[in-house]
Amino acid sequence: MELNFLKIKKFIPALLILGFILIIFYLVSPTYNKVKNLRSLVKTKREVLQNQEKQQQLFQELKQSKELEKLDQILPDNPEIPELMIQLETMASQNNLILKSINFTESQNEITSQIALAGSYNALKNYLKALENNLRLMDIVNLNFQAPKENSFYNFNLTIKSYYGSGQETKNIAD
Repeated sequence: MELNFLKIKKFIPALLILGFILIIFYLVSPTYNKVKNLRSLVKTKREVLQNQEKQQQLFQELKQSKELEKLDQILPDNPEIPELMIQLETMASQNNLILKSINFTESQNEITSQIALAGSYNALKNYLKALENNLRLMDIVNLNFQAPKENSFYNFNLTIKSYYGSGQETKNIAD
């Protein structure tokens, strides 16, 4: 009996080590893997949060700068037809053109302006350059003119498209 006990006694440390390894393998290892995955997830979430904070900071800087005002002038949220009329009329008078008539037609996100002008050819060239350099986004769709009768002005008819945004995107970002 002593011999059997001695044989069993020799295996006790090996059994304890084997039991310890099984406990680690089945109980501790899955928990360790969960903790490892959670740490990785936390690291990823922190990186996303840092990126969002950087983007928020950049947006706040842009919002406080004059660049946002320029963007609003280039592509306003609303049609702003009175402002457009003032711009077109001011450019005409600055370039020595007579504004005979102006008509606006509004469709989805664009305004079509029919403009009748009178003046010299050089004045028209300067007016077109002023339109090109204007902040508001505009396209000249059509240009017609009639030759002047002796010592009079050319008659010009322009069709210009101006654009505006729906206003939804900008307002959602700002809120």
